[in-house]
Amino acid sequence: MAEWVKNNPKTMPDELQRLREQFVERFPRERLSNLTLEEYALKDRNPNTFCYWLEYATAPLGSAKGGAASKWGVWWGRKEKRWLYRQHYKTRKGALSTVTKSLTQLTDAAAKGRFEQLDEISRRELGFKSSALIGKVLYLYFPDDFLPITSLENMKYFLSRFSQQHDARGSVATNRQLLQLLRSKPEFDGFDTQQMTHFLYSAWPPPPRGRGKDDDDDEADDMISVEQDSLLAPTPQPLSPELQRLLELTTYTSNLILYGPPGTGKTWRVRALGKHLAASQPATTTNAGAGVGQPLRAWMLITNDDWVLDDGQKWKWADFLTSGTEFFSTRRRFASAFEQASDNDLVFCYRATPVKKLVAVAKVVQQYHEEDEEMGVTIGQISPLTNPIPWATLSSRLQLRSNDVQATFRPLSEEQTAGLVQLCREAGNDLTLPTTEAEEDALLNLTQATEAHSNVEFVTFHQSFAYEDFVEGLKPQIRGGQLDYVVEPGVFRRICTAAEAHPDEHYLLVIDEINRANIAKVFGELITLIEDDKRLTWNPDAGRWEGMRVQLPYSKQQFGVPDNLLLVGTMNTADRSIALLDIALRRRFAFALVPPEPTLLKPLALTEGSLDLSQLLSVLNERVAALLDDDHRIGHSYLMRIGSLAGLRFAWYQRIIPLLEEYFYHDGERLRKVLGGAFVTQTKLSEAAKKALGDLADSSFRRYEVKREMSDADFLGALQRLAANTQVGEGAGEMSED
Repeated sequence: MAEWVKNNPKTMPDELQRLREQFVERFPRERLSNLTLEEYALKDRNPNTFCYWLEYATAPLGSAKGGAASKWGVWWGRKEKRWLYRQHYKTRKGALSTVTKSLTQLTDAAAKGRFEQLDEISRRELGFKSSALIGKVLYLYFPDDFLPITSLENMKYFLSRFSQQHDARGSVATNRQLLQLLRSKPEFDGFDTQQMTHFLYSAWPPPPRGRGKDDDDDEADDMISVEQDSLLAPTPQPLSPELQRLLELTTYTSNLILYGPPGTGKTWRVRALGKHLAASQPATTTNAGAGVGQPLRAWMLITNDDWVLDDGQKWKWADFLTSGTEFFSTRRRFASAFEQASDNDLVFCYRATPVKKLVAVAKVVQQYHEEDEEMGVTIGQISPLTNPIPWATLSSRLQLRSNDVQATFRPLSEEQTAGLVQLCREAGNDLTLPTTEAEEDALLNLTQATEAHSNVEFVTFHQSFAYEDFVEGLKPQIRGGQLDYVVEPGVFRRICTAAEAHPDEHYLLVIDEINRANIAKVFGELITLIEDDKRLTWNPDAGRWEGMRVQLPYSKQQFGVPDNLLLVGTMNTADRSIALLDIALRRRFAFALVPPEPTLLKPLALTEGSLDLSQLLSVLNERVAALLDDDHRIGHSYLMRIGSLAGLRFAWYQRIIPLLEEYFYHDGERLRKVLGGAFVTQTKLSEAAKKALGDLADSSFRRYEVKREMSDADFLGALQRLAANTQVGEGAGEMSED
């Protein structure tokens, strides 16, 4: 305890206190019973809803993440595309009314100190148990009366560390019991409930819990998943106001461009959005029962239509795909592989030259056996693919080589098996694998483990960036010592494919410097597909994506842009004005200005003196805007994270002045007007030079130089005078050093 206190405060940080106050201001107790469905329920991660604030915005105050959305009583079903509610409620309206009325009764009772009634009110009025909902709400409104812990199992565990049994009345009573126990210990004097909880999780991390009946799993029909621990280490950071505003914009459009002068934090915002998106994805769960740990074997059957049978007839793929089963004997090549096959092994059927496509998925229905005096295997339960997978896709995605599809019957690794299943589904095949339930579970776990897909991609546009880099193109590869060309998907096609394969997740493609490439050439025919009303939408009833698709020129595949993909670009207005942006791009993207924010800069206190960085930046930007325009102002990030005079010198001479020199290239007079005579000196042509140049000398010649060698006192003093000059009203006028 003593060591922990040395490194941690006894009360929560100010930013967490402000975060709780923001929640209470947004959702005062008096309004709970009047919340509308759109104000209460979680839909598409709308950051303005009550449940969003419980689960995401206030996560640093105690996590309620994890588990099913049904823990809130009423929620938006992303697959169903409609509002859902707990089954024992009669209507959606009734569900909302019951939940908000119950929360009002709970908070009213807590405000009156009737803590012993809370578990009974929850059971009687709410109609289901949700420790996440009840515990989080009670803590946010009454942080002095409850610990930010919602898991009953964790509270029981902490009580056991003090040799105490938990209160059997419910999770709220147990929360109060643990809090009173901690307050009875002199070691916790001065601790608030937030830091008490921090200490408990730091000193005695609860053991991990597997799937099974949990505190909230009172109705199997409601499929309540295990809720995660209510306080995770390290503690998530609260949502910044900038990220909050960005999230609000994404509720209206899937295409957004952040634009502004350099150094205003555009890239920082989209990176923060990416981190938030990755952290808020639904947790991947596995069925810890059947199939886990059992190897799933698969094979690839490779042949063409040229095999001649014993009766002289040619073997045909069409006959095989419609026959249902077929016996493959050892008369064919690689007979030893047939001997290794087992019943129920998967078989991926590849139709070789000239088709060169994966055309079906089947199963070994009878392993190595004798039939008509020949030995072999029987393959059946054939499921033809409605969208066969071409060789180019197989080779590029699974790193297969040409000699990998020359064997009659070859084994596949687990990774290749999972990759083939993913490719089949990404291509739009309604793939029902001929597997047992245990095998399907094993394949599901394997696919989830090997996908390793990223929900966020980052790309920077430049003048040479092309359609082939962004969507797809032909790329040279050396195969078998010979030069070959394969269709390789670009970053946009890859992330669209991943988003299509995971309709329950959100994806983000960040395009930095979006204005530096030729937009028409990079997007090509896909510029129409990114529009919000042209996106693919998931139909949960049909189990497929629906919407506009086009045929890609290289792979000839049908392609669309799913609506769970967010496109966010950044644009430096000093590099290219928004007015010059391609009109097709302007029409399809929403634009959000990210201006300089001097108020984010704190005064710099040094041993040599102090400097108001906010004022300094304001003066510079006022002068730059007056001489150029707002697009060429300087961002606040250039002056952030400065803690020493050396750091200030670096930011000034290596970042700000070079930027201004570029803005005022060959225009030293206006540069001097912005920085003042202390930093830009004016020199005239010497008499010796005039004499040497004779009539060629320009009598009006003025030369300007940036003064880089200054003492610490002179340097700081010059910046202080520059910062104070805004109050003199001289605008871009001369400084006193002239």
